[in-house]
Amino acid sequence: MDKRKKQVKERLLQALRTITTNKSLDQVTVTDLVTESGVARASFYRNFKGIADLIDYGVNQLREEYWKNVPQNNGSFVEPAMLEYTFSFYYQNRNLILSFHHAGTSTTVLEIITESMALSYGTMPVNSILRYRLYYYAGALDNMMIHWLESGAKESPHEMALAFLQFANFTPESETK
Repeated sequence: MDKRKKQVKERLLQALRTITTNKSLDQVTVTDLVTESGVARASFYRNFKGIADLIDYGVNQLREEYWKNVPQNNGSFVEPAMLEYTFSFYYQNRNLILSFHHAGTSTTVLEIITESMALSYGTMPVNSILRYRLYYYAGALDNMMIHWLESGAKESPHEMALAFLQFANFTPESETK
């Protein structure tokens, strides 16, 4: 992709991030995007068929951004550093992630988490019942993060990672204090 085309796409994505701090994704228009980004309407349509294409681009950019700094782990589904990183990533991208969630496109963000867990755990036999644990943890983690963001993310990513570990291990609260 040439540099100019990449810049146009990034400006439109940044406009989407900005606009979704005050508007839900289903209320965003192409006019909003071109006004906020300073990109011509024709440039929008040269790069995207519509807002759904921009959303797909945004999800792919989130995926790339997530993987750029993902910590190494020891092959566990619930590695503390990985969980804290994921909570931090969600927090930093909260407006866009919540917009995707409210627009019903959040499964694409869930795929990032599932992919992360699958790659960190490594290859397992297709007939292993343990493969379902990955989907269990990924779904629980995504759901927990979405509700944390919706409630204002009052707890730190570190606190949330510890809470997830507690819940995942089914450790009674009285035993962790």
